[in-house]
Amino acid sequence: MSVTRSVKSVSRRSKGSRLSTNETDLGPFIYCVNFYDNGIKALRDEFVKRIVSGMRRAVFVIDLDQEIADATSFNNLMNKTKKLESTNLKTVDPVEITLNSITSCVEEYARVTKIIEAEANFDLYQYWQKNYPAQLKNLTSKNAKNKGAGDTKRGSLSKLKVAKGQGTDKIRLEKINCMSVSAKEHHKVGKKAHSNSVYIRDNPLTANLFILIVGTMNNAFYMDLLAREQSLRAIVHFLPEESAYDQLVPRPRREQELQRTMEAIQQGTRLLRKRCPTKPVGIFQQRLPQMSSCMAGKFSDDVFDQLSWYMYDLESLREWYQKYYLDPFHMINVKMDPDVQLVDTFHMVESLSIQGHYLKVQMPAARNDGATIYLYMESLMSTFGNPRELMTETEVLLLANPTPAVQTRVLDKVKVYANAFKSILKLPKNDRIFVDQSNSLLSSLLSYMDQSLMRNVYHGCLEYNLMRRYFTSGYITNALNVKLYNGDPEPLLLPKFAQLYLTDDSVMQRIIELVNDYDDYTVEELHSNVRLYSFRRVLNEVFEEENQSVIPTQLCFRDFTLYGMERFLKDLVTPSQFEEMLENNTIKMESKATIANQGNSINVKCNSHDRFSIDPNVFVRPQSIKGDLAKRNKEKPPDEQPQDSGPKASFFSDGLTPKHNNTLRPSNKSYVSDTTVYDINTQPAVGLRANHPLLEGYNLDDTRQTIDSKTSKYFFEEGRVALYEEKWNFRQMNKCLSLEIDGQKVHFRSASEQVLATDCNVRIESKNGISLRVLPKEDECAKAVLIYPNGLTTYCQNTEVEHVWQYQENALEETRRVCTPHGCVVVFYQNSDTVQILRYNGEVYFLYSYTEDDNAEEEDMEFVNACSAQSTYSSFKPISTDKTKIRCSSIKTRSVGGSTALRPSTQSVISRPSLASRTSNAAARKSQLAKAKQYAALFASIEPELDFLKFIMGLYKLSYRHLKLVTSLGSVVHVQHDGKIWCGKPFRNSEWHDYHANESYSMRDDGVKMVWTRDEMRCYHSDGTVIRTGTAEGWDAGTESDDIDHEISSSSSHKKGSRSTSDEDSITMLINVPGGFLAEESAISLVKPKAPSITNYMVEAEEGEQEVVFDMSFITYTPSSHGMHHQIYASIDFSFTHKTKEDLDIETSIFTCDNLKLRVYKSSTRKEPTPSGSEDELKDWLNIPPEPVSSEADPDEWTKRRKPTVSELPDDEDEEESEKDSTGQICVEVECNNMLLNISSDRATIQTQLRKFGCDENARCGLMVRDDITLEVLFPENLAITFKKWIAKLTSFINCFCPKWRTTFFLTTHNYYCQKKGFELMKSIPPLGKFNFCAGNYFIDVNELKSVNGQFQNEFNWMEEDLGKFPRFPLQRKVPKEPEFPMVLLSKIFVEIPAQLANTDRIHQFVDEFDRIKFRKQRYRFNEAVMFHLHPRLRLLVQQEISKRSWKNHHAENRRRKFMEQQRLSLYMAMIKHKVYPKYFQFRDQFYCHVRNIDFFQFMTAKCNEKVRPEEPQVDAPGQAVLPEIPANPRKKCLCPKYTKIMKKVNI
Repeated sequence: MSVTRSVKSVSRRSKGSRLSTNETDLGPFIYCVNFYDNGIKALRDEFVKRIVSGMRRAVFVIDLDQEIADATSFNNLMNKTKKLESTNLKTVDPVEITLNSITSCVEEYARVTKIIEAEANFDLYQYWQKNYPAQLKNLTSKNAKNKGAGDTKRGSLSKLKVAKGQGTDKIRLEKINCMSVSAKEHHKVGKKAHSNSVYIRDNPLTANLFILIVGTMNNAFYMDLLAREQSLRAIVHFLPEESAYDQLVPRPRREQELQRTMEAIQQGTRLLRKRCPTKPVGIFQQRLPQMSSCMAGKFSDDVFDQLSWYMYDLESLREWYQKYYLDPFHMINVKMDPDVQLVDTFHMVESLSIQGHYLKVQMPAARNDGATIYLYMESLMSTFGNPRELMTETEVLLLANPTPAVQTRVLDKVKVYANAFKSILKLPKNDRIFVDQSNSLLSSLLSYMDQSLMRNVYHGCLEYNLMRRYFTSGYITNALNVKLYNGDPEPLLLPKFAQLYLTDDSVMQRIIELVNDYDDYTVEELHSNVRLYSFRRVLNEVFEEENQSVIPTQLCFRDFTLYGMERFLKDLVTPSQFEEMLENNTIKMESKATIANQGNSINVKCNSHDRFSIDPNVFVRPQSIKGDLAKRNKEKPPDEQPQDSGPKASFFSDGLTPKHNNTLRPSNKSYVSDTTVYDINTQPAVGLRANHPLLEGYNLDDTRQTIDSKTSKYFFEEGRVALYEEKWNFRQMNKCLSLEIDGQKVHFRSASEQVLATDCNVRIESKNGISLRVLPKEDECAKAVLIYPNGLTTYCQNTEVEHVWQYQENALEETRRVCTPHGCVVVFYQNSDTVQILRYNGEVYFLYSYTEDDNAEEEDMEFVNACSAQSTYSSFKPISTDKTKIRCSSIKTRSVGGSTALRPSTQSVISRPSLASRTSNAAARKSQLAKAKQYAALFASIEPELDFLKFIMGLYKLSYRHLKLVTSLGSVVHVQHDGKIWCGKPFRNSEWHDYHANESYSMRDDGVKMVWTRDEMRCYHSDGTVIRTGTAEGWDAGTESDDIDHEISSSSSHKKGSRSTSDEDSITMLINVPGGFLAEESAISLVKPKAPSITNYMVEAEEGEQEVVFDMSFITYTPSSHGMHHQIYASIDFSFTHKTKEDLDIETSIFTCDNLKLRVYKSSTRKEPTPSGSEDELKDWLNIPPEPVSSEADPDEWTKRRKPTVSELPDDEDEEESEKDSTGQICVEVECNNMLLNISSDRATIQTQLRKFGCDENARCGLMVRDDITLEVLFPENLAITFKKWIAKLTSFINCFCPKWRTTFFLTTHNYYCQKKGFELMKSIPPLGKFNFCAGNYFIDVNELKSVNGQFQNEFNWMEEDLGKFPRFPLQRKVPKEPEFPMVLLSKIFVEIPAQLANTDRIHQFVDEFDRIKFRKQRYRFNEAVMFHLHPRLRLLVQQEISKRSWKNHHAENRRRKFMEQQRLSLYMAMIKHKVYPKYFQFRDQFYCHVRNIDFFQFMTAKCNEKVRPEEPQVDAPGQAVLPEIPANPRKKCLCPKYTKIMKKVNI
């Protein structure tokens, strides 16, 4: 405890003021003191003994252990003697003993206080009057001389006393002046047994009664005291300090015991922090020195004083806590009603546009990459904060070539904006742009824009320059520990290949990515400018990391003493300290003022208390700067010398002066430079300074608000398993379990309602950032949601699949698209005036929300019938002009937004005026009647299409004012809401059949193409939509007369109606009746002949035959599946069966990029019953043992569970209906690369294929075995349990217990200008793309920078094959297009490190050569790479030249090798011929027992020299590269002429 002694600083009150305080209301202050270990037992005993002696009257002690021992021994004694009954035995309960002792202490303190108060109120005069003798009373009266002696006893006594004296006056004076007897009697009053007690005078009078409970106590004891309403003030733990004896003589048992004691104290403190009643109780821990009993007795006064002062300091701390912490604390209100719905707030945050400063296009917030996160943060800052002052585009362009006048002024801005273009370059000749792929932020930012416009790329670079500050300033790279270079790095072999990072930003981003991805890393300095980052990862082991975040709040006294006391006392300024600071500042200001008044003289006080005046210029060197300034000031006249602006400000005025006004002028006076300027935040004051971190926080609960997070990771060869756990104040809040395999991630999280369960909401993330959320619940509308990084969201709902665009502008200018299982696609556009419906049979519906004023009726009714398309298969016949009675029922014109079918009323048609005149005549009536017939016939011809449109409009709540219908045969019909109908010019439809492929084709002029096969029909619409319809064959027995005759298709091979030769009975044929999709009967009922039967089409039998059997059966083709495909949308496949004509049993499948497949279906398995009650029922169902009561923290207002409202309660009727409707459990199957997930409402299974190492089986033979493994997640289980099961299963499956490490090395170097270069080392170069260039020891890998829209486009080979069949007779021959070289490219550069330099000793020699290499200076290398791929002819020439040089080098190498072999053979033959052989030991030791190690020139020369100079040493080992000296005249020195001749022949 570092609380200083505060007895002097506490103002003492008088006795009367102390007695006026109501101490009985507060009760005694109780402190529970624990002494641990025998080392401080002597201190404990001495302290207890001195308290018992009563040295401090207001301090009492209860030795709990001794009291319990006395009570136990007394009870044992009484039980043995049997003198008392069991009811008279003393209690041994610690709480009861403590309460009885507290009562006795309070009574004793009250009794002593009462006596002392009576003594303090003693009045000597009243006491004297009360005990005044009768003899003295008589002497005071005037007639005392005349009175005689009394008969009483007092009179006789007075006589005796007076007789002894000389006179009455003298006796009276002696009686008045001498009161020694009364004074002695006064000292005895009120003390009695306490008269010998001497109390310590430094006892603070403001303190209350202190009762110290010393003994062995636990948390239950503290809680019982608080439950009995005892004023427990603090819990103190005294532990022994480590002494010199402990260091000399280690005692492991004692250390272990102390360690267990510390753990028990921490555990007890943690449990006490969970209880709300312990908030006003301080918890302290203090170390005490160890000493023996004799030493404790020797220093008894010091022990007693220090420990008693410690208790007083605790109360002083509580006063300071109230005065300097609670009172000035500033609350930040963050309280929110728990019942408030956050949907509106969520929509407000979601509606914030993610828009940059230079990028004006809104970007989607659908991916967690750096560009999206940085832009989102920048948008928030610009929306809610102060926007940054930036330069415009024109100003930035002018920075490129600034004029000399403004060059100096904008030089700093030029440097800032120059960083925007360091990672990008443009080749001027071919207009290709290269972007450094190592700069992930720039490449990601450029992928979100249209790269066809160079202006967008320029804006992206400017925006990148603003975003780069998020990773360049104040990030974790500045806090990495670096092992400095000591001249002798540890030798280590490094990989031979490296990827280059040529800019500072790319190096910084890559280091940040590696640090975030790896948990174990070291940084070592290999050379003065070279650093090696080593990132290591252990496989098949669990790695755990824990972090804690603290939310600033106002702390209760308990948490304040545990976590905020040390900093509070360190920064606290007490009143005494403040007075001392004021005195010091006043003395300083006075001395400065004295110096200013005395000019150059300073008064110095010596030990003799004499003051001397000293000139400060004595200490200034004449040739220094101060000396020169002093000379110049002396030479200047007095007018030009700078004058002081005013009198010096006082201490307080300096503290209140703003910072920008504190600048002082340079002066020759030395005291000006020593002036201290105080900031308002650092100005000393009583208490804590202003804006102190401890004095500001949120208005949460007054406990220490902590968020503890724990991350557990398990790595294996293909990926990792990670568990993230989060706690908030002892409560488990969030848990997330993630599985990553081959770059694909699966995330599970804990349920929000039950902490011990897992939520069935599963999120799957692909490599390219596609996020899939699966929630297989009955009441959930969208069972799966696909979120693309380009702003497209796909909702897989119960009855349809919907594509919704967020912000991004798309090529089709659509807002959303609905794919239905009814064989049509509903498209909504951005202008919100048009809705388009695309049907599987080629029909197209345009629904406009406006009417055209200029679309008047056409005069010629050439195309009056909807089936009048110009097709060879059309069965159109002109409508008869004869008088035919056609009765039409009244049609109600539909209003906007309605769903009724449109039919024109006959009266409205007939009531229109004639074009010739308004007079009613027979010709006009005849014309109007003909038009009425034509309108009715036109409506009747498109009745199936209108019925289908009515059905779709009713499902999706559509409406229109103007309808444009294009039928499957190309007819165009316009219908308005007021009943107008007319035909447009039809589209020509061409049909043909391929008998070899057994396929039929159809092509319309509006771009619709169709392909028929036996199993399916494919319809290609003009906007790129493809609808594939699978057909299923069926068989119908048929009847003589049924509805199929009325609803059969209007193909050219079918007829409807009776085959009568009269034109009056002929009725216009109806087309395109949608089989299986009819909704209601038509509102128009035409007068039709009697329904024909199948007998009308048969030939009558002959009279001779008595019985004729007719076969009424036929084959049916019904749609069994619909597939909707598009290049920019996910492919949707509906497989269904008909329950009724309108109700379908649907199974939905989605196919998208990244090989991601999704299927929603219903399984026949029923769900297991799960408890829907409380958490205790869930624990019983899961067989989880209940936790102890102390493990759960007490709830506060922030953690109370919200009661559901009446509207949120489940409806029993709805539940019953849902149970009746549900025929099975909804399941979602997701298939990815090397992963298959099956998710239901109660569990999820993951199947994958992993490498099975098997240390014992496969390690020896080197086999790579891969096998399937299944991981299961039970949603009622806790994620921590699931994680443990997964780890156990993976460990047993991999079956590898040897340590396996994966290490990544990253080298950085910086030059003289602090420009960084990076090298990511790797064992081999990854596979290069199709645009790559290799030369020397470097490799340039160039890939196209695809936009986010281009990354998620689908490619269908069958679609290209089908479109290649149209048209039937192409006008020109199709030439295959060569792939275009992209305009914007991503580039990576790889280099090969020489084997001699690929180690830590010499790697700096290799990387130092890259100091001058920059990305923008690689233009010529990129130009070579581009030219190689842009021009095929040049590429062929380059390949030929490379081949020619390669063969030339090969031939040269072959000739050299042949020459060496010939020379070697000749020398070897010479050795054999001359019998010059190496000796055995020489052949074994020097040549390692092989002829290839013999250097024949050296060997033969040495042999020749041995014969000439045998005394010379023999030849050296072949390991030494020492060449023999060639003699000037070999003929004279060599004794082997044959050897010389052979050498001549070789040279020739």
